[in-house]
Amino acid sequence: MRIIPVIDLKQGQVVHAIAGKRSSYQPVQSVLCDSSRPADIAGAFANLGLTDCYVADLDAIEGHEANVDSYRAIGQHLRIWLDAGVRTVWQAKSLLADSNIDRVILGLESMSQKETIQQILTDTDSAKVIVSIDMKDGQLMTDIAEWKAGSPIHVGQELVRWGARALILLDLARVGLAQGPGTEELCRALAELSESPEIICGGGIATVADIQAAMENGADGVLIATAIHTGKIRVNGGVPR
Repeated sequence: MRIIPVIDLKQGQVVHAIAGKRSSYQPVQSVLCDSSRPADIAGAFANLGLTDCYVADLDAIEGHEANVDSYRAIGQHLRIWLDAGVRTVWQAKSLLADSNIDRVILGLESMSQKETIQQILTDTDSAKVIVSIDMKDGQLMTDIAEWKAGSPIHVGQELVRWGARALILLDLARVGLAQGPGTEELCRALAELSESPEIICGGGIATVADIQAAMENGADGVLIATAIHTGKIRVNGGVPR
């Protein structure tokens, strides 16, 4: 089970994400260090034995200037899985060409055409691409018309048929609320696919028991932020305690 810490970036600072209400996010307060600077948070995660991190560039996702300097700072300590609101094939290829970026995340909330996802999966190294099934209260968040009222399970199955090798299952309404990820059924269904996609669950992971439950449901890794910053989940040598 991989522990993937989350760094949410806004205006050059690491912020505390709560329930997807981005306009109210404040600089993170952490037991790990007395700072919200990306370099300091990334260094603190690295000191726990963690090697990769999920970076959500909230400014880029909302169509504003990307926090490129922060990527460089974080990349000094951790391999970056970046969600920067990719909307085009060109954007995906540009990010994958950046030595600071290890994997690029295609968030469904940023996508408006299925064909764009298909082309990215075809035209790039699919091992470097993760598709995030973004939800709010279990409902898909996307501008892809055919999927707006669709089933997350069916969408996940379709993505895997197109060649998606890794999926993030993320319910933004649960982020930072310590209520568990709420994606158990979805995780089990996708883990049973013959293609065996890598599955990462996120949103609301609050205890070691939540991590264990995710693993039992077929997850290969979990995204965690709040529980590490508050000390509810302690990590040593990359292993949760």
